[in-house]
Amino acid sequence: MYKSLASLIIITLFLYTKSLAEEVNVIEIRYEVFVENTDSLNSYKYNLPYEAFHIVSPNNVLTLNKYAADVDEVHLYDLDELLDYRCYIKPEGESLAVKSPYQQIPTLVTNNNDERTYQIAGMLCKRYEILYKNKTIEIYTTDSFGVNFTPFSQISGYAMQYTFIDDVYGKVTYVAKSIFPTILDASAFSLDEFRITEEAFPDDVRSPFDDLIVAKESNSLFKLNRKTISYKFKLNDRTKIDEEAHPDSMIVFAIGGFQKYSPLELDLITTMTDYCKDKKVKFYHFVFKGIYSKREMANIKAAGIDIAYLKDFLLTKLKVKYYPTYILLDKDRRVVKYKIGTDSEMLSSFKEKILQLTKEDL
Repeated sequence: MYKSLASLIIITLFLYTKSLAEEVNVIEIRYEVFVENTDSLNSYKYNLPYEAFHIVSPNNVLTLNKYAADVDEVHLYDLDELLDYRCYIKPEGESLAVKSPYQQIPTLVTNNNDERTYQIAGMLCKRYEILYKNKTIEIYTTDSFGVNFTPFSQISGYAMQYTFIDDVYGKVTYVAKSIFPTILDASAFSLDEFRITEEAFPDDVRSPFDDLIVAKESNSLFKLNRKTISYKFKLNDRTKIDEEAHPDSMIVFAIGGFQKYSPLELDLITTMTDYCKDKKVKFYHFVFKGIYSKREMANIKAAGIDIAYLKDFLLTKLKVKYYPTYILLDKDRRVVKYKIGTDSEMLSSFKEKILQLTKEDL
């Protein structure tokens, strides 16, 4: 019997086409995720897991990371061959496993002589300090399972608490909260039903279910249709902007978050900014600080788009769940268009709406 929710989730993901095989004893571990930079606390759940589960056997570790946007990330780690399989599971169609070497971050252990014992989730652990990206982080491992698995670092034992450094969120720490011994069908660690590759392309990993969600939410306006929006923010050059700025212009918010414009996407957006040059439209691109170089920001500015650094209040106010999201405000600062994704359909729909509003003002 599979008694826990995480086991049921992973069993459902991996066994929907498999027949029963022999059973193995495993350990299930649930982790919570804590983030150092709380200024972006709400948005991090769309870019980092807010919860993780590990299923541990002597030779394999199956991990499930859960994100706020109804996204689950599944990895199967082969501990014998030191391989990491990132699994894209499709209930209809061919599932994919992208194979790569199990990569641990080279780290410098600074206190391997710490003889004290610690307890996390009921397990006796040893504490290590490691130096990574010029920061000292702590990792706690247990020898109780007889398995070595410590994500992101080269420490022996099984990690009950581990940390990595994110350029935006700072220290991101996984802490074990519960441990549950259970029995799992051995075929859960099999990749027989997966097409194994060393490189994934967008068409391989796109989920039709996710596409439907995005399409539905893109067209719903999140009940913002015709709603007047107030706002205050600063551009990257510290210029202050609010809803009173440029009173005779329409406003386009491009909420990019962590997603950078590719050269192709920037070319697409430039066709719209060129189209709008004589139509009084201001474009603002909101991203988290640090993702663009100065040269990249200069190219975006040359396309007629001002860059601002994204804050959580704007995500909350505009109900943004996916990057990139485009929002068109009329001169009264009412939401009149809302689309997710940079593509020709988005550009055409925005151009048509901008042209319509321009004609109404004549």
